[in-house]
Amino acid sequence: MPAASAIAPRRTMATKPAISPAPSANASSDTKDAALPNLGHYLQRLSVDGEHAFGLWDSEAGFSVFSANFERITQLSSADCAGHDWIHCIHHDHQYALNEALLQAEEQGRNGQCLVQARFCTEAEWNWLLVDVKAPTARQRAVMVLLRNVSDERALQEALSQTEAALAVAERGRSAFLSSMSHELRTPLNAIMGFSEMMKSGVFGALPNSTYQQYAEHIHDSGKLLLGKVNDLLEIASMDAGGVELNEAPCNVRALLAEVVEMHSHAAFTRQQTLKLDCTQAIEIEADKAKLICALSHFVSNALRHSPNDAEITLSARVMPHDGLILSVRDHGEGIPSAQLQIIRDALQTQARSYQNIEPGGIGLGLSLARELAASHGGRVMVDSIRHRGTVVSLMLPESRIRAGLAKRKRS
Repeated sequence: MPAASAIAPRRTMATKPAISPAPSANASSDTKDAALPNLGHYLQRLSVDGEHAFGLWDSEAGFSVFSANFERITQLSSADCAGHDWIHCIHHDHQYALNEALLQAEEQGRNGQCLVQARFCTEAEWNWLLVDVKAPTARQRAVMVLLRNVSDERALQEALSQTEAALAVAERGRSAFLSSMSHELRTPLNAIMGFSEMMKSGVFGALPNSTYQQYAEHIHDSGKLLLGKVNDLLEIASMDAGGVELNEAPCNVRALLAEVVEMHSHAAFTRQQTLKLDCTQAIEIEADKAKLICALSHFVSNALRHSPNDAEITLSARVMPHDGLILSVRDHGEGIPSAQLQIIRDALQTQARSYQNIEPGGIGLGLSLARELAASHGGRVMVDSIRHRGTVVSLMLPESRIRAGLAKRKRS
């Protein structure tokens, strides 16, 4: 950038009345100037508490008038900025833009705005100034420059950008970690489940003690449960990183529920529990069948686990006008305490993905996953419960998902 003295107007300009420099930042409001009849009024308004500092500039005299708050707002000395010396206080990367804005305002009557860094020539800290350049008018024949210090805002933006960058790095690192750990977690679990299955089934002979038989069954059941949790966690982490991709196709609702019942029939049989299917209406929807089965399977698993032996768990489907399709799993267990039920409902309604902040007694991995799968279909999950009478967990899909069954229901 050329030195300050080299910055000059692009063309020879007609002589204009000189702008009298303000004697100091404390210029009296009684000061009168023929070229600037309202200068005292401007300075008085901008001198004390305003967020904008004020200066007058022309290409011949440079800066010649400053408001009383100039040094407070800009952290620059009005004496150092007088005339053309202001350029030395501006970062060299921003000198050209500011000089262009000033010349265009004077020569072409165009208002402008630019963001510059400025500092005292002897100081190391740069301040960010937002500069508004106002073109001359019939009443105001010099360029008016309004300056506002935005250093704090820039610092906040910079901190926010750094935080977002750090979060993005952490997100990528977490996804990579979960991806690499999937094999590490599943391999030992498969061995535990495989060997415990062989032990309890007596492939190489019956266990010598009935207690050992029970231990083998507990090991196998616990390993199966843990593997399911690991799969849920990895599935949710995958959705959190890349969203949910749906493989949508026409799907018969009764067949879908029957498949869920079949998946859990053995677990229900071992506890003398009954799975009942309640879906008499022919309903067809457009959805990702596998993902809906996954969500409903979590509902059934919870119902089996929290229901007593010999209990009945009902899977039902019904179409409700304006509510769409409701897929429900009802149990007759102990129900959920009201305080805990409210926590679950709040967690299901939030839009934030909360699998990293699951607290004891919260919705857990299963309902977290079901919530995301329902949301990917434009639906939601609801929980109703009465203490000592049971719980109903419902997956609600919008009417737009229903291809057959809704019109018949409405006519009836």
